[in-house]
Amino acid sequence: MSLIKDAGGQIAGTVLANQKVAIAIPAITTVIGAASAQSILTIVSMSIGIVISCLILWHRYVLLQTARIEHKEARARLEEITKI
Repeated sequence: MSLIKDAGGQIAGTVLANQKVAIAIPAITTVIGAASAQSILTIVSMSIGIVISCLILWHRYVLLQTARIEHKEARARLEEITKI
């Protein structure tokens, strides 16, 4: 027999003989799968957070530039009014 058949036979025998092992094996494989999926989701979540932060930063920059332009215009109007 091959090594894979031997290992498979032993695992099958253990699962049939012990109900706790029958529950533990799917639980362990689920945890392993969830851990790998969670690492991928963490990377995706961080990427989305970085993009949103960049958009917020850009929006704040545009607001600041708009405020500077409005301030210059208001100062020019004030100087024009005070000269008269």
